[in-house]
Amino acid sequence: MNMNKLKLAETSDNQESTLKFSGC
Repeated sequence: MNMNKLKLAETSDNQESTLKFSGC
């Protein structure tokens, strides 16, 4: 379960980074 949470967190970070990058 911990690994799943970490993967979800990584995915969220990646999505946020992508959105910010697209915004710029």
